[in-house]
Amino acid sequence: MGTNSSLPTSIISMKFFNENENIYEVERDLKGIVRLLDDTHPIDDVIIQFIGELVYTTYARKGRSTITTDNQVPFFLKTIQYQPSEKREKNQYEFSFYLNSYLPPSFEQLHPQGPFIHYFIRIRSLNHHFKEDFPIIIRRSPQNLEGSVRHIESQPFDSIQFNVHLENNLAHMGQNLPFQIDLHNPSRRTIDHISCKFVQIRKLGPTKEERKVLFKENLIHFDKFKDEDYQGKFQVTIPFGVNPTCTFHLPNQWFIFVHYEIIIKIHQRGFSKSPSLTVPVLIDYQSNVKSDLIFKHLDQSQSVS
Repeated sequence: MGTNSSLPTSIISMKFFNENENIYEVERDLKGIVRLLDDTHPIDDVIIQFIGELVYTTYARKGRSTITTDNQVPFFLKTIQYQPSEKREKNQYEFSFYLNSYLPPSFEQLHPQGPFIHYFIRIRSLNHHFKEDFPIIIRRSPQNLEGSVRHIESQPFDSIQFNVHLENNLAHMGQNLPFQIDLHNPSRRTIDHISCKFVQIRKLGPTKEERKVLFKENLIHFDKFKDEDYQGKFQVTIPFGVNPTCTFHLPNQWFIFVHYEIIIKIHQRGFSKSPSLTVPVLIDYQSNVKSDLIFKHLDQSQSVS
């Protein structure tokens, strides 16, 4: 592989031996070369570290004040130290770190002050007192998750009952997730529209569980719909760039997980509360979706009055 990334700093440049620059998958070797650009001051030793770190904020009450603490907790650390006798030609130092299979992927913040997991290469010298960090993005290989048929029925709500059916609850980033909705409306209540939310639920180590709505979508709007029964086929597109469904136990006993769900809601005209159903779904990196229920277009063949 070639050296496709050069990340200059004030006194250091970095080259990664990777076609995707600083993006790596687990169970691979992270390799590169560090070059010190400052030849005017002798440097006695060079320390190269690969660090995985969980960053999160905690809050504590003290009287009428709130004390905010930013926590930066390393959960993975590997170090290479070059002694003065190992000084390299042209101030160049090669490094190689193996990315263990149990490492979780990088996690971005869902909101300001929210927790995240990041990785970086740190170059420092004990004697010369310099330090530079170079970010690394860790991804997991496709997990070959297995989806399943999901058929979930709601409890009667103001005489409205409906169910959501998925032939396969596994979806892939950038692909469509198809499903079918069957609505029973014996009292012929006026239905305004049907909506969908795609929600990520995750927990990173000691932090609180987080929930974030990644997108909302109105599946269909009605014009004074009062029929007793309705059936519709829909699909939503899973966005790129999200973390896949996963669960990890780190060596320090931290528990990390990412789950997803879609929430389908039937909106009645003139009512503040609406019946809803929550359906768990699985998300993976792979782009090859195998499903017997692929709806390329919204099916509106049912009569709407």
